[in-house]
Amino acid sequence: MNDRLTALKLFARAGRVGNFSSAGRELGLSQASASRLIAALEADVGATLFSRTTRAVTLTEAGEAYLMRVETILAALDEADHEARGTGELRGVLRVGTPISFALREIIPRLPAFMQQHP
Repeated sequence: MNDRLTALKLFARAGRVGNFSSAGRELGLSQASASRLIAALEADVGATLFSRTTRAVTLTEAGEAYLMRVETILAALDEADHEARGTGELRGVLRVGTPISFALREIIPRLPAFMQQHP
């Protein structure tokens, strides 16, 4: 996997879990490798993305803004990969805005069958 892509995936996961070690483990990286990748990403971006203390890592304001954009990019890349494979299966998050009465009457009763067909 490309180092930049790995760094972006690591950044997004670490931004959500607040820990380089566990985010790195999910990607098969050691804690030292994860820390180096994040430091290199911050150097490439030219901004401090995480505030580090002995107890936790938290996103800076710049990190939060960057995370929003990176997650969108990573999701789009996942969708492109999925589409290229041509499996035809449904993927992603389905959000529905509807009045509660309609949801209770029409949508919720159909959810179990939908979820069974499309886990």
